[in-house]
This record gives sequence, structure tokens and C-alpha cells, in this order.
Amino acid sequence: MAWFDNWRAARHLRASPYRAALAALPPGLQACWRHDAPYAYPGIPTGAWFFACAAEGLLDFFDAAARSSRPCILPSKAADSVWRIWLRHDAAGLERFCRAHVGAAPAHAMPAAPGPGALSGALLDTLEACARIAGTPPPSPRLPAVFGLDARLGMPGGHGYWSSLDGIAYAALDAHGRAAPRTDAPPVWPIPVLYRAGLVDRQAMVAYAQRSRAPDDDRGRSGDDDSDWRSDRREREREREREREYEREREHERRQDAARSRSGDECHPNGKDAAQDDKLPCCCAASEDDDRDKERACAAGDDSVREDSGCDGGADDDRDD
Repeated sequence: MAWFDNWRAARHLRASPYRAALAALPPGLQACWRHDAPYAYPGIPTGAWFFACAAEGLLDFFDAAARSSRPCILPSKAADSVWRIWLRHDAAGLERFCRAHVGAAPAHAMPAAPGPGALSGALLDTLEACARIAGTPPPSPRLPAVFGLDARLGMPGGHGYWSSLDGIAYAALDAHGRAAPRTDAPPVWPIPVLYRAGLVDRQAMVAYAQRSRAPDDDRGRSGDDDSDWRSDRREREREREREREYEREREHERRQDAARSRSGDECHPNGKDAAQDDKLPCCCAASEDDDRDKERACAAGDDSVREDSGCDGGADDDRDD
């Protein structure tokens, strides 16, 4: 399938923004690279399309390094494979080429993974210089082509970068040019770092802050378990709604109990205000008045009242005596 690989390479070169510079590459560079690159990078593909993409990535880095006032580091081993072979076979020609097409030839440095200290700062400067070529900051992290080159080409042992809503993450590629799942790698440059460097706009920073304040189990995920996660989230929302309904019912019952307690205090004066009110109920007062009237009638000699009230006539006997 050599014809298909050559066709892909020619098509890529025609669409490249560096097509004029790529057409000016030394004629024997690709043959030297095909022969020597596997010794420096075992397992590297040596097809025409791979070389075209790697050479374009190298020119992209040269352009960014020439525009930056700070030292830059090449983030791609695929692009470095072309740079190293070119430097070994024709260092003077490489310098003339860079001066003619990008303005200056940067010093060669081995590609390295991001880490603490000056190295990570130099890679971030490279990222900033590459992004400056693209123009205004996007609302989400935009990965420059040279940073995503190794992962796109499947470079064995290369450097894998990709962008996400939380920033730009990194993972070393294995011997087959594959990376670990993206969810396993945290961002090496989170959104706040990219925002301070001018690589994302304020909208991305606000969205990142809102996601950071949200619970961990409510954050977005990707993968085969996306539907399960959505189902779990709906179940949690229903459970919270049931809890809120239960609290509303409890509050309604407490208010009803309080209302019944207040109405009971008003209807029963012997309740909490009984100590302040010594008056007897009307029925009790009327009963005492009837008893006194019956006693006076008995004393006066009323036989009908005496029989009803149970008087034994002791008062008459006392008068007869």
C-alpha cells in the first residue's frame, strides 16, 4: 500500500500552512530519515505520510520558537526524529533553512515530559507560543498540533497530550504509540494556569470554577458507563425530592399541633391561666346557691322541701322540746 501512503503524504503537504517551506526541504532528507530514525527511535513508522506530518510539526515548532522571547522545548518525539537526522547530516543547511523560513534556528533540545520546575515552564512557554499563532484565546483549551502530534501518529514511546474541560493532560505513550485512558491522567496544566497564560478566555475560567464548586459525583464523565451514571444521578435526585417531601409533611404536622395547643388553652381556663383566675365555673356556683336555699326552707318548716332535701325534722323536735 505504498501508493496510498504516498497519496496521503502528497495530500497532507498540499493542505499544510507550511507547504512552501516543506517543498524546500533537502531532497535527501527523507531517505536519510527513513534509514537512521529507527536506530534513534525503535519501532518508529517510516512511511511518507508519517515523515510529512513529523516535518510539518517540526516547522510549527520552529515558527513558535522564533516568535517567543523565552526558551522553548519541542514536545514531540516524532518531530524530533526529523530534527535530529537533519542536524546530524546537514547542520549548516538546517540553519540556513530556518533563517530563510522562520527567522532563526533554535538550539536543539531533547523532547521531555512536563514536570516541576523550569522544564514545565519551558513547555508551557512553547504551548503559549504555539497558541499565539492560532490567534485569540478559545473558550476551551485548544491543543496545538505539535503537542498532539505523537498521539495522532502513534509514535512509540512518544509524549501524549490532549485537552479537556479541566485543562491539558499528559500521558506517556507505550511501545505501540498508545496512551492510557484519558480519565486516568489529571491535567498537567489546569484551566487556572492556562487562563493566567492567556490560553483560554474568561468563559472557560468561570465554567471551571462552577464545576469545581459542584459535588464530585455530579461532575461530567465519559465512557461506556455514561448511561449508568445518568440513571444514578436521576435516582439521587428522586431520593432528595422524597426527603424534602417528608420534611414538608413533618413541618405541616408540627404547625397543626401548635395550632391545636393554642386553641385548647383558650377553651379551658383551668389550663395555663388557672392560677391567675380563681373564679369557679357557673354550674358550680349555681349548685351551691340551690343547697343554701334548701337549707333555709327546711329551717322554715316547708314539708315538701324537707322531703326532697332529706331533712329528718330534727329542727322541729328541738323546738317542741
